[in-house]
Amino acid sequence: MYPDFSWLSTMLDSLKHCRFAFLVALVLVVLLADRAADAQVIPEEAYGPYNAIFLPDGLGLIKPLASPLSLDPRYRGPQPPDPLTAGAAQWTLTFWFQPAEPLSGITLLAGFGDPAGDDARFIGVDNNHLGLWLGNALGSAHLLTGTTPMGQAEWHFAAAVCDGRHVTLYADGVALAAWPSMQGTIAAQIEIAPAAQPSLGSQMLSAKQPSQPVLITKHFGGRIAALEIYREPLNADQIKAMFDAPPDFSLPTYEEASPRWGVQTRGQAGMSEPQDPSTLPRGKAPFQKPVALPLTKADLRDEMVGDDPWTLRGGWRLDPAPRVKANGDEIAKDGFDDKDWLVATVPGTVLTTMVDRGIYPDPDYGLNNMAIPESLAHQDYWYRVEFKSPAAARGRRLTLNFLGVNYATEVWLNGKKLGAFLRGTFDVTGLVNDSGENALAVLVSPPPHAGIPEEESLTAGPGEDGGVEVLDGPTFAASEGWDWIPSIRDRNTGIWQDVTLTASGPVQIGDLNVVTVLPKPDHSEADIEIDAPLTNVTKTPVEGELSAAFDNIKVTRHVRLAPGENDVRLGPAEFAQLKVQHPRLWWPNGYGDPALHKLHTTFTVGQSVSSTRQIEFGMREVSYELSLLDSTGHLHRVEVLPSRTYNEGLPLIDVSHKGIREIDDQTPNTCPHPARSRRRAGPRERGCRPSIRARWHRPPSGPWKAAGPVPIL
Repeated sequence: MYPDFSWLSTMLDSLKHCRFAFLVALVLVVLLADRAADAQVIPEEAYGPYNAIFLPDGLGLIKPLASPLSLDPRYRGPQPPDPLTAGAAQWTLTFWFQPAEPLSGITLLAGFGDPAGDDARFIGVDNNHLGLWLGNALGSAHLLTGTTPMGQAEWHFAAAVCDGRHVTLYADGVALAAWPSMQGTIAAQIEIAPAAQPSLGSQMLSAKQPSQPVLITKHFGGRIAALEIYREPLNADQIKAMFDAPPDFSLPTYEEASPRWGVQTRGQAGMSEPQDPSTLPRGKAPFQKPVALPLTKADLRDEMVGDDPWTLRGGWRLDPAPRVKANGDEIAKDGFDDKDWLVATVPGTVLTTMVDRGIYPDPDYGLNNMAIPESLAHQDYWYRVEFKSPAAARGRRLTLNFLGVNYATEVWLNGKKLGAFLRGTFDVTGLVNDSGENALAVLVSPPPHAGIPEEESLTAGPGEDGGVEVLDGPTFAASEGWDWIPSIRDRNTGIWQDVTLTASGPVQIGDLNVVTVLPKPDHSEADIEIDAPLTNVTKTPVEGELSAAFDNIKVTRHVRLAPGENDVRLGPAEFAQLKVQHPRLWWPNGYGDPALHKLHTTFTVGQSVSSTRQIEFGMREVSYELSLLDSTGHLHRVEVLPSRTYNEGLPLIDVSHKGIREIDDQTPNTCPHPARSRRRAGPRERGCRPSIRARWHRPPSGPWKAAGPVPIL
């Protein structure tokens, strides 16, 4: 009898069924896993990723919502509209954002379409709630928001998904709410950090439809990263996967929405070759004949004019350096033969002398400038004068002062070279003859980068604004030619300001500076501050009295000066009489009398006058308004008072390439508030709004003050 193994057969059958069920379950798990994986695969974006940084009161970015042009010119026909602009389009918008400061009110972050249009697709923040803006057609002045406020995070993730019928809004990977999508065609543009609303377009809409609510928003300041637009609706798993895998925010290169002032690579280069002859101006009349001015006794006789300082007037002679065979030591000796040299006009340029002596016609008339050779700007010139030392200068420290020479100069006095300079002073104590003649020789050189001349004409146009002469400094940059002036043939080379001789004792008074502050709105009082630089030329401290007097006011201070340069200020805090009551103010032309006051200063050591200096000054305070960005990117209207900031160690404005930014210049002008009677209209109020703004070094406090808010719409 055999054992019963039927139970084994039953068990094997059961195992077969279990194995089959297991295999089926395994297949189902794999299929579901594949489907889950597919659900989290992110498709390729249609636009982006865009990364940008924005100033709170700066610019936004606008990108085209259109495919790039074909590189093949045969296929560069009219571009069809992107399907994403259709009202029933399916789309997804995603991005990360990091505010530079807490967001308040309504702020549009990014989207596509025109935010001021009837239909738009934008994500924004409305009182700490992420929201949607679908355009003015909805007739609302608020965003569509969910009930959940935004959490605390450095970066937030925002997404909006449209399946053609509904739009779902996501915040940090979580769906907030969904709304019906009933839109028309949108504008073919992407806007990131749109300009604050109401824009000009929405204002015009409101004017046409007064009952139409207008969205009022602020401009976003901060960073937006990885902004992408897709041509299909992403699902909740895909949005969650994007939030769970944030990008490394330190890797992208963020576009500056408000560009900094770029490095200038081409500008004021001037002419690169001589002007085309066909573009030169032509006239029917000939050049005028040169006419020499009659010489006077003052032109021929040297004279020391004034009383410490003394000005060297008359007796000057001029000759082009290539014609002179002697050197400076010889020219600067008494009795040197300069009878064949031109009688020079000083102060004046080389060309001034040549016009006065009848060598060339006056370039200010007709086309006379073309009768003057360009070679004048490509050679040096000798100036020479002989003078007698004033009796009052004997036994004192003497200084020879050149107040203005273009471009560079070498100086000899009585056979000795004093040095070279652009604008300078020389200690000539011991070099000036107390009796007899003194011979002064000056070799003047033109700007080293004279450039190529040009002449304006109807054919040539207004010409370039300057050229390579700018490399030599801004003072005479226009002499190479500008849009308002042809090239000046000698480039203004010459001794164009006075040459003076001053006498002093152990202390010299330098260039005086008088600063006026009008503290009262009715201008009934003027606070006068006198800044007097004093130089102690000895090697030991010197004590003395500094006196300053103007009108019927005189103040004196006893000072002790260390060797070298010292600065002494006399102000109303120390001298009550410098608070001038009912002052005679200096007014611009047409506003009143331009009253001037003579200031006499004297420094006395013991019973001897060491130095004197006098100037004329006007009592007036000038202020102006600027729109400046602070360090956080906010724009302020600032009233600048130079008279109250001139002695500040820190400049008011950062004018570096980094500190200057471009801002919106498309908004309407803002008129001054009528209540601010002292406010002076700036460029915006006059209809010319600059498009760049410099960064402000300080907040509106202390000597600078805000002049009221400036709306940047």
